[in-house]
Amino acid sequence: MNNLGGFAVRYWKGVPALAIALGSAVAGPVCAADAVSASAVAYVPTAVAAADPVDPEAVAEAVSEALDAAADEPIAVKPSETAAPVGEAAILSEHQGVAELDAAPVGEAEVSLDQAGGEVTVLVTDALATPEFSVAGVTWEGDEEPGRVLARAYQNDEWTEWFDLEAVDGPDPDSAEGRRARAGSEPLVVAGATAIQIQVLSEPDADLPAGLVPAVVPLSADEQDPDPAAAGQTDAAKNAASPGTSVPGGARATAAVTGAKLGGALTALAPKPTINPRSQWNAAPANFSGNTPKGQPELAPRLVGAIIHHQAGTNNYSQAQVPGIIRSVQVWHMGNNGWDDIGYNFVVDKYGGIWEGRQGGTERNVVGAHATNFNKGSTGVCFLGSMDTAEPSVAALDAAGRLVAWRLGVAGLTSLRGNTVYSAAPGSPTKPVVAGHRDVNSTDCPGRHLYAKLDVIRSYSPVVPDVPPKTPFQQVVLSEDLDKDGRGELVVVDNVGDLFIIPMASSSKPGTPRKIGGGWTNLTLLAPGDWDRDGHVDLMSINSNGDLTLYANDGLARFRARQIGGGWGALEAHPTVDLDGDGNRDVLAVDRATGSAYLYLTNSRGQFLKGRIALEGNWEGWSLHPLGDMDGDKIGDVLGLAPDGGLYYHQGKAGGGLTGQTQVGAGWQPWQLIAGADLTGDRLSDIVALHKETRRVLMYPGRGPGQFNVPTTLAAAW
Repeated sequence: MNNLGGFAVRYWKGVPALAIALGSAVAGPVCAADAVSASAVAYVPTAVAAADPVDPEAVAEAVSEALDAAADEPIAVKPSETAAPVGEAAILSEHQGVAELDAAPVGEAEVSLDQAGGEVTVLVTDALATPEFSVAGVTWEGDEEPGRVLARAYQNDEWTEWFDLEAVDGPDPDSAEGRRARAGSEPLVVAGATAIQIQVLSEPDADLPAGLVPAVVPLSADEQDPDPAAAGQTDAAKNAASPGTSVPGGARATAAVTGAKLGGALTALAPKPTINPRSQWNAAPANFSGNTPKGQPELAPRLVGAIIHHQAGTNNYSQAQVPGIIRSVQVWHMGNNGWDDIGYNFVVDKYGGIWEGRQGGTERNVVGAHATNFNKGSTGVCFLGSMDTAEPSVAALDAAGRLVAWRLGVAGLTSLRGNTVYSAAPGSPTKPVVAGHRDVNSTDCPGRHLYAKLDVIRSYSPVVPDVPPKTPFQQVVLSEDLDKDGRGELVVVDNVGDLFIIPMASSSKPGTPRKIGGGWTNLTLLAPGDWDRDGHVDLMSINSNGDLTLYANDGLARFRARQIGGGWGALEAHPTVDLDGDGNRDVLAVDRATGSAYLYLTNSRGQFLKGRIALEGNWEGWSLHPLGDMDGDKIGDVLGLAPDGGLYYHQGKAGGGLTGQTQVGAGWQPWQLIAGADLTGDRLSDIVALHKETRRVLMYPGRGPGQFNVPTTLAAAW
């Protein structure tokens, strides 16, 4: 045994157990040369001040930070060894596709340190190479939980961070499924990983559950080399799919099609979004053999709310990997936990895909296994990925909002806001209609970032007015302050070519549209700000011949047109604030044919200078949207929307061009990005997102360089 500055480490079959005495000295990496079969180095943290009683959360956080900080160091006892996994894990057993690994029984590790101030025992397994997998976790016997369990995986030639593995929260205990369920952790999603390492934190004298071992779900042959076309329906299939509104029961089916008198207004249900069926992710048949009637899912008499989850793990999965990940989660739930099927009713991926979960029909009140004692009366929606470490994508939030609005609309709800009672039993607690998992049970799920944005989902409506918009807008741009009220405006062109200004009635609510022109059907609308520097905000257009026209504002929203350029038809152009530091407006444009991007500079009179500045790189398929000066350097900045839906912040640099690239969003494929004006009056550029299909309009208030606050809904449909 090694003793270092108050830390005692004893190995059991290569598994080091750390007893951390609170208030002891700092210890460095432990190299256990005298340990039998030792093949891992345990990294210990800066000591945590003594507390009475011991705060295991604080210790666990310190341990995790130290282990994470040391992730790039050799995980071995010999200097020559690398950070790669140290050996192939033996498979103890396989059960319905779940492989339990021989990582040495951590329950048999010994600790012999006893000092004043309190202790926490940390047990760390070897770094074990495994078959390639997408889902992992730990399993054990009995009802006692093992304390705090953390795991990391070897993925893309490096170790991930450490993730908490909470005890699984599943079927209701009084259900037939709950009585058959087995203990274990929630599954950890790490697509394409090839090794696993586990640490367990517990009280020094605590008895760990018997049979505590890591387990993985090895990938099948087709999942190891996924076909991108299998990642959900193609665009053509999605466009051909019927939205579908019929539901069991004549009264609700009629309401879904013809509308019903709800709240004094003629309404119809929110449309059904495209939902990828179970066959798209190769689901195994559910096992409802223990139910009554036999072979049928349990159905709740009513549906009153939705519970939102996330699936802990990494967020770097590809679209092609999504079906395999969902399949692996189902294998874990059925093979490891002993459930009837995957626990969630629906799964939403970061690309905005919606997937049917538990078998039984998307429009029936199928009881899931996702929130103990709250499964009946709720539909469980899981975001794929960790929302503790990443923000939910715009596409995922929109997909979840449309899904929950439609599903609860089918159930008869008219709003996603407010509270409800999930159980009909007397004294049952009141919970939000759209609840985070943590609202109903003790857990960190659905992650801090997603929990903070549940109001985005609640902003969707299960019912919509049975009246089409009076002005379906064909173009929307953001303009600097046209009416000099301290806030920018939206400028729109409707379907008959009329031009409107929509002022902001408040920092989050648009006002009444005001018509200022007509004949814009074949013109591309641009908002250049004060182009001619006369103190008034102007407009621009590009016609079908490529002519660039300036509409100079006289200060009363009356505009005088003059052509200022030609040959712009092949370019996607966006006038911008000063991008080269000379105080004059510029134009940023991407050549659609070549993917080349250029900056066109002007003088103080709004006249173009000779030549242009070519930006480095190939920008084919990109859309570049100028912002104001977001970082305070008096040079405008740019948001770039990539072909894969990624959103990137670029800083402008003196002399022209862009520098740096920071990803600030993902999942923007279904959305049109509209950027470039301060709509809230705080002197920071805001962005607007217009959904290409639903025409839903969101505003993201700016809050700093490349940073934006939680979106607000400007319009349900434009």
